[in-house]
Amino acid sequence: MSELLSIESIGWLATIVVVASYFFSNPLTLRLVQIGGASLWLAYGVVIDSAPVIVANALVLSAASWSVLRARRRSNATARTSSADQGEPLFASQALHLADDPLLPLANVSGRRIDLKLHRVR
Repeated sequence: MSELLSIESIGWLATIVVVASYFFSNPLTLRLVQIGGASLWLAYGVVIDSAPVIVANALVLSAASWSVLRARRRSNATARTSSADQGEPLFASQALHLADDPLLPLANVSGRRIDLKLHRVR
């Protein structure tokens, strides 16, 4: 009986986490809470041996994780752009990320480094 209660408590905790995710407006926090909820549901699905629960939550977990990684990559690219605003040199591989940025790079190529002066496009 206590084992059944323990298994059900995983499902109830997963429910609480997923419902709580609807109250977050910050996209990163929302995705992290969704990752937690999907992980709990995935564990619950494994314990009860339910393929639909496992597959559905593996997909949700994958999508939420991919969103977080994509946001972090964009954040890192923005940080590199910010360092260019402060006069720090960027390498050519970093400059390629600026193509999607709303900033117009004006490059001064010297050797293997590219020094960028960035101006906002209005």
